[in-house]
Amino acid sequence: MKKFLFIFVVLLQSCSGNSQDQPADARFMGLEAHIDSLLAEYHAVGLSVAVVEKGTTIYAKGFGYRDYENKLPANAQTIFGIGSCTKAFTAAVLGVERDQGKLAFTDAPSKYIKDLSFYSGAMNDSIQIEHLLTHSSGVGNRSSESTAILFETSNARELIPRIKYLRPAGGVGQELMYNNLMYTLAGMVGEDITGNSWADNLQYSLFDPIGMSRTFIDFAPGVAKGNYSLGYVVDSITPTTVMPEVMVTRAPAGAIFSTADDMSLWLKTWLAKGKIGGKQVLPTSYVSDAISERILWPSNPNDTTNVASKYYGYGWITWEDRGYRRVEHSGGVSGYGSNVVFFPEAGIGLVVLTNQTASSLPYSVTSEIVSRILPILENDPHEAQFVQVQTILPADTPTTINKELPPSLDLSNFVGAYQHPGFGKVTVSYEGETLYAEFPMTRLRLTHHENNVFHDHYTMEVPMVMWNFMQLDFRANYAGKIDTLMINLDAVLVAFERVVD
Repeated sequence: MKKFLFIFVVLLQSCSGNSQDQPADARFMGLEAHIDSLLAEYHAVGLSVAVVEKGTTIYAKGFGYRDYENKLPANAQTIFGIGSCTKAFTAAVLGVERDQGKLAFTDAPSKYIKDLSFYSGAMNDSIQIEHLLTHSSGVGNRSSESTAILFETSNARELIPRIKYLRPAGGVGQELMYNNLMYTLAGMVGEDITGNSWADNLQYSLFDPIGMSRTFIDFAPGVAKGNYSLGYVVDSITPTTVMPEVMVTRAPAGAIFSTADDMSLWLKTWLAKGKIGGKQVLPTSYVSDAISERILWPSNPNDTTNVASKYYGYGWITWEDRGYRRVEHSGGVSGYGSNVVFFPEAGIGLVVLTNQTASSLPYSVTSEIVSRILPILENDPHEAQFVQVQTILPADTPTTINKELPPSLDLSNFVGAYQHPGFGKVTVSYEGETLYAEFPMTRLRLTHHENNVFHDHYTMEVPMVMWNFMQLDFRANYAGKIDTLMINLDAVLVAFERVVD
């Protein structure tokens, strides 16, 4: 069994396999060799790219493999997870419905989602659909990710009553705090307006009109369709497959699987101000609003693009890049990484889809291609960063005690169920010599840190959606009995109360 840790490394080994002959274009001379060298540098398995210009696909090709073990090549029709590039689709459905007069972005989401309530009356009065789409609701990232992932559920609507217990991390509309759960709510708004599922809304409003016939929700339909890429991570010096996530609680934020060819149609639609094949699929006014500067993107001191300010629209990041207006969004989901970028005034766009987890490979390929089609945008170097797996210790590895700062009680006293209304239930058990914490996502082995504080470790392979970060601090009452479990699921420790037997 393996666990996945975000350890960034640089490894070298070639993995190539080009597909699809292309018309000669001097701008792409030597591109294949460069991308092959990137695959080797990142020790990646495969990727697909497509480039569009003035309404035409001028380059589309696959590199490496969609199946490393069986050496099945990737091409422009290979299906990859696009991760957070999904957000532009979810927002666009609401843009279509707005144009039809079915909602306003200034509406409260609770107008459409029954029983939705936020932490305070002030938040209920202030939060608009606009804030869901621009990550500016004030609901924190860590708490919302934790409730959706660690306490996963087979029905995303079971998250609705939890939201009012999630403390705000900022003011409504004041700052951007990237939030997948709020995009899940945006998907629900669309569902409650149309009476259709989020997936059907995408199919009817976007996929079918645009002609995206090899674009699906989650991985299973792609597997059934064929020419599907497995997802990978680096294991020592060789790639190894990673489990895909069955994404229910955050699907509108990242569950789309697509191809370079299909995503090129999506790009053409945006570059033509919402029009493709003679049809106005996206309202022109929505296209303009979605790629406008709606809220400031948090600054990054490591950003190498020499950009003073970036902004978020509706599912897109936008900024002025050395004289060109640039619109972009990346995506990362268990097993895959992607990047989609277009330059509205230049009429140019490109997509990079890879089967490598938590990697900077999509950005390296993007920079190389952009520097070729817009020479003023010289290739910005990206350090080769990607994930390496580490072996999981046996599940029954004993919980050893820090004897200098031991727990206040024998480990058997920590056993029990602990509940929080904004997250769910954690069940602690003590079997043999090992203390465990059971979450809906998975069973974790606990190691002792100090006093009554423990750290979490995986006991089984899981999709790469959350790494080990938790501190579990057991608190005793005045009688000396453990009655509270404090977990760092928010900026302020979250108190899970022990369930009375």
